[in-house]
Amino acid sequence: MLYLDHNATTPASLSVLKAMVNARWANPNSLYCQGIKAHQQIIEAENTILEHINGAAGKLYWCQSGSMANYLAMLSAEKSRIAPVVSPIEHKSILTNCTEYGLDVCVPLGMGNNGIIDPNYGFYDSEKNKGVEFVACMYVNNEIGTVQPVHRMRTLFPNAHLHVDAVQALGKIPIDVETLGADSLTLSAHKIYGPKGIACLWVRDRIELPIPYLGTPATQLIIGFGQAVKDISISSYFSELLEKEKTFLNELYDNLSYGTEVVSNIPSSYRVPGTLSLQFQGVNADIFTMHLDSMGVCVSTGSACSKNTSEPSHVLTAIGLGKEAAKNTIRVSLGKAITTVNCIAAANMISKAYKELTS
Repeated sequence: MLYLDHNATTPASLSVLKAMVNARWANPNSLYCQGIKAHQQIIEAENTILEHINGAAGKLYWCQSGSMANYLAMLSAEKSRIAPVVSPIEHKSILTNCTEYGLDVCVPLGMGNNGIIDPNYGFYDSEKNKGVEFVACMYVNNEIGTVQPVHRMRTLFPNAHLHVDAVQALGKIPIDVETLGADSLTLSAHKIYGPKGIACLWVRDRIELPIPYLGTPATQLIIGFGQAVKDISISSYFSELLEKEKTFLNELYDNLSYGTEVVSNIPSSYRVPGTLSLQFQGVNADIFTMHLDSMGVCVSTGSACSKNTSEPSHVLTAIGLGKEAAKNTIRVSLGKAITTVNCIAAANMISKAYKELTS
């Protein structure tokens, strides 16, 4: 199998699995020795994450998924007297909750066809902006990999609760909540070779959210999350992804004609390496994905959280792609589980599959 869907999930690393096996199993809320030791392990994991994001001015709330963390952050938007401001390429967990809260009049930030939001589009009235109470802007997009100018949101909306979905940024680029100006921030373990079923919401101390009691902490999962963050080495991973992407694209473009058969939707200068949004002319992405699966190649048509829909990706339409172009787009996301040799093989198999479907 050639796995090219690391933005959907990643396999837990050996160091993470080892840390989870060695985690204390007693209830961390208990007062006896074993419970106290389990609690101490959780605190250590928490401190590792807080240090990684420079988050000393806030605290972490553990939850089951990044989507749940985004939902908890949106509890602040529910209290807003005016429509929240969101980017049009937010994760569905943000956009859907806007509708569920009756906030279907969310004001979208402007979006360029390069996948980067234009913070000033429609927001030239600085006095009016001061009244905005909630803003959601993801740091790295999960489908196209673009890095958003989150820090400019704080300048533009000085009084708003600024929520940042940093799930896809974790492990790929530095995260500093002070530099970003974030009031809350979402992270997830299974995107960085940690366990599934554990994520967290960082919330600045001055922010009050009606977060319900979330039950007994999942000690083993939290320990695994902490280990995964401890293992992060951004500079080496960034270089690794850059080299793998270059190898993959060189092979792909040697086999297929760029512009007439395959097109990259987002230039590399606007996104993190390893996240490729590729449009294959004349081939429906769903059919392409299933054909590749039969050949042992795993890619996706977009967010794994939005697979049960026939509509084109809201992210791709937001950057100006037409319905057909969006439906001809697949996402290739690279990671540690694929080597440069694998990248060459994957590019050749994708090229072969495309030619089979268009012959």
